[in-house]
Formats: sequence, C-alpha cells, structure tokens
Amino acid sequence: MASITKLFTTTCIFILREQGKLQLDDEIARYLDEETLRNLHVYKGRDYSNRITLSNLLFHTSGLRDVIEEGSKESKKTCNL
Repeated sequence: MASITKLFTTTCIFILREQGKLQLDDEIARYLDEETLRNLHVYKGRDYSNRITLSNLLFHTSGLRDVIEEGSKESKKTCNL
C-alpha cells in the first residue's frame, strides 16, 4: 500500500502543478503549520525545516531521517493536513 500511496501522491502533486496551484520549489512551510514544522529537520543545531520544498519530499532529497529505520519516537510526528 505504501508504494501505491507514493505514486498517487506524486500524481496529485503534478496535477496541481499543471493547474498552476503549486510549484515543486514551494517550501512546505507554505502548506504546513508552524507546530508541524518545528524542529522537523535540525542538523548540527540549525533548523532547516522551513527550507524543505515539495520537490525535496517527492524526490527524497530533504535530508529528513527515516524514522522507521532509525526507530526514533521523538522524530515521529503526525501531520494533520
């Protein structure tokens, strides 16, 4: 199911891009609230959460950790879109 969800999400993002409703270089801060983003991506003491773009997420270049692989309960956040 997870692989199909990724394809469906990517398709939806590209449809919205085609309709001019978003751009791949839009920062996710445009779509997510401050609480969801707080400390989402901190590296060497610097918070990069507001710099992550839709493209980073779609193409797995955000630098976010894989919480399933690493098992960190702290980094597991729920996102209410």
